[in-house]
Amino acid sequence: LSDVQNRAVEHGERLAAKIADLLHSPESIIKQFVNKWFDKLDSLSEKTEAFLPHLSKQLVLCLPEGDFLGHAGFKQWYQWALSTFKPNCRHIVEQIDITADGEYFNLSLRVKLSAHTYIDSDFAGQNVEVQVKENWRLRIIDGQHVLIEQYLVSSLGDQL
Repeated sequence: LSDVQNRAVEHGERLAAKIADLLHSPESIIKQFVNKWFDKLDSLSEKTEAFLPHLSKQLVLCLPEGDFLGHAGFKQWYQWALSTFKPNCRHIVEQIDITADGEYFNLSLRVKLSAHTYIDSDFAGQNVEVQVKENWRLRIIDGQHVLIEQYLVSSLGDQL
């Protein structure tokens, strides 16, 4: 009986170690980060400080609204977003593919955005529902900190 118990304990320890590895895998860290990122975007807080630590100072941000570089470019785009979309937007990640490329990770995402807009915005108060393709290039620093180097967004079609 003790032999069976010892094997069960060893199996449990191996299983717990495997679960811990999966929870701290780059893919898991990235997926958790993506969810938190879009939660922050959805809230449209007035402050950009929550985003900047995760953006390279040499960030390349290419969006339908234009191309933006570095932290200053992100802040410029974010001000446009604040003046266009009302808080409580909804980003739904419909697909995420992650591939490793040396020290980098390339993400391909399909995201659906649902949002209400301000009357004096480019969308003139219309509700917006659009599907976009996003391609990110990022690194994980010190095993946990995500840093986005490149963030490209293109529309998958006209407003729904």
